[in-house]
Amino acid sequence: MTAAASIIQVRQLFKSYETEAGKIHILKGITMQIQPGEVVSIMGPSGSGKSTLLGILGTLDQPTDGRILFEKKDVTSLSETELAGYRAHKIGFVFQSYNLISTMSALENVMLPMISVKGRSRRQMQQRAKELLSLVGMRDRINHLSSQLSGGQQQRVAIARAIANDPMVVIADEPTGNLDQKTGAMILDLIFSLRNKLNMSFILATHDPNVAGLSDRVIHLSDGKIVEEHVNQPKGE
Repeated sequence: MTAAASIIQVRQLFKSYETEAGKIHILKGITMQIQPGEVVSIMGPSGSGKSTLLGILGTLDQPTDGRILFEKKDVTSLSETELAGYRAHKIGFVFQSYNLISTMSALENVMLPMISVKGRSRRQMQQRAKELLSLVGMRDRINHLSSQLSGGQQQRVAIARAIANDPMVVIADEPTGNLDQKTGAMILDLIFSLRNKLNMSFILATHDPNVAGLSDRVIHLSDGKIVEEHVNQPKGE
């Protein structure tokens, strides 16, 4: 696939921080692309820059230098207000620790990101949330608080929340990291099922070789640089 087909293009991305001990360089010239409907795993040891890269791809952080283009739009030049609007419409997030609001039901957690999008009534948001919870196999748990759900169930709710506004890309930081092997495999199956049904792109930071092995492409980071990148052969070939 060519750069012209990419929904995300990253060009010479650098990130550094000033500390009392001097400047720390986290990312050192990252160039990469994400294609529509692609599942990409980002791997690397702790400290390699995975989480920093995800934060910048999700527009939660700004690079020190370099450009990020979403659908050919340079988001590194947007204001924080513009970025907040962009995140609300274009990007979904899934976290290792789920980040559900404990005092809200599964339904309310999934409805939450929809509030920032104008034009939907509460009834429409409720209906959309019910549809998404059904899609991730949680229709019978819509009124349960997150504290009443297992880890795998909470992650399913978190995924439903991430796709609530029909984003073009979902960014997931260690989505199976807090789950046992069987539950993690179920979450992976869900991610690939959603990709196939909705044609969303998923960017997964992971230490799990099983996650990487199922992804379309794997990018390996070390010391803030891409040191290896390979495309996995599709199943059945």
